[in-house]
Amino acid sequence: MVNIFKLPIYNCSPNQIIQNYLIEREKRVQELEMLGWEKSRASDHYTRLHIKMTDPDNYIIGYLYVDYCNDCFQYRLGVCKRANSNRAYKMPLYTTTKHYMQVHHINGVYDCPNNMSNAEIAIMLKESIDMICANDLKGLYCDRDSFNKLNNHIDYKALISDIK
Repeated sequence: MVNIFKLPIYNCSPNQIIQNYLIEREKRVQELEMLGWEKSRASDHYTRLHIKMTDPDNYIIGYLYVDYCNDCFQYRLGVCKRANSNRAYKMPLYTTTKHYMQVHHINGVYDCPNNMSNAEIAIMLKESIDMICANDLKGLYCDRDSFNKLNNHIDYKALISDIK
């Protein structure tokens, strides 16, 4: 088995991070306003305190693996889970709970590129990854930016022949 791609899975998307930041900022500004602060001063205070925090609660909680084995592309999903649980666990900012990454094959998704062109293989992989993200990663964010940029430029036929 040869790993072709390893796509990170995050708690939430970058847009949600910004929304979460703005919601928390507004809550804190309102708290300071109730204490008698001016809105602009409270907003500036919160911004200065949190200026160095980037992605404060967005952890990588797993990976989507794209492997090539036995003349087929196979997909594995490794996601942090609590002991004795099958659900993906969204980690809080600070945690003392032990987390375990369980890796398993995604059933029923095997793409065999027999007699296909590079463009067809690229489309097949993109569609499979999109389907897996939609069905198996609900509420999570799989970062596919690097995959989307590289996918159409990889010579899959040469890669497959090198693997064999």
